[in-house]
Amino acid sequence: YDRAIQIDPNYANAYINRGIAYYRQGNYKEAIANYNKAIELASGNANAYNNRALAYTRLGNKQAAQADKRKAAILSQRQSQ
Repeated sequence: YDRAIQIDPNYANAYINRGIAYYRQGNYKEAIANYNKAIELASGNANAYNNRALAYTRLGNKQAAQADKRKAAILSQRQSQ
């Protein structure tokens, strides 16, 4: 994903996927940083919010996790309409 970001630093899905990789390694802060960048680039991406919620949960930040879960639900609902 690093290479994809080098080629196109505005490719939000590369940041999401790299965030997933960091999450799976237990590096939740780095995962959140990547999800933040994905959200900056594509604020309507429900997956970025949902994944960030999971990382916030792992770090014990329940308030941020709940906010992201709500945002992901709203975005998912809009996309299905």
